[in-house]
Amino acid sequence: MIDVATGKDVADVAEKVVAAKRVGKTSLTIGTVIFNLTEWGYCDRFVRECHEAATGEAEQSWPYRAKTAKITRGMLAAAGLAVTDRQRGDVVCFRFEPYGHIAIWLGGGMVAENTSSATRGEPREKGHKVTPLASIGESRIVGWFRPLPAVAVLAPPQFEQAWQWAKDMGLVNTMDYDPTVGRMLEILRRYAKATNL
Repeated sequence: MIDVATGKDVADVAEKVVAAKRVGKTSLTIGTVIFNLTEWGYCDRFVRECHEAATGEAEQSWPYRAKTAKITRGMLAAAGLAVTDRQRGDVVCFRFEPYGHIAIWLGGGMVAENTSSATRGEPREKGHKVTPLASIGESRIVGWFRPLPAVAVLAPPQFEQAWQWAKDMGLVNTMDYDPTVGRMLEILRRYAKATNL
């Protein structure tokens, strides 16, 4: 059986990071990812690092990493990851100019974020925190996305064919099984489109 990370795992990582911040830690390492708990205003980095820690991947390996939340939102939308139902671990994007804002949905009306705001969320100071969505404003939401499944799933039987196709197309350079769910889904989407599945 393949161990597959889920959105729940991402939310669990986010909560661990905020818990470490609350007790005064200045850094936290999960897998190979080092969270700098003294930084604030790096919402996109926080979401990326939570995904990398949850999947066990190296830093800077998340396929939707970008310099700003606005760019990440565009990449998630282009990958067809938009959703209308909310599941723990989903990525929620907000309208804040000029860079946008991004957070991780925890459920129960709460998000985990890294923000420059010292007027919302707990802990109150700038940085990593858990914040009521209402404090940011639902009217600012510009998209909900699910880069990882809400529940663990196994790759479909066509995955090996899709992987070979991706190798033949130059999309991957190894026959090793890539455990990153986001990468698997991207390959399957491209394969399905190319082969009219």
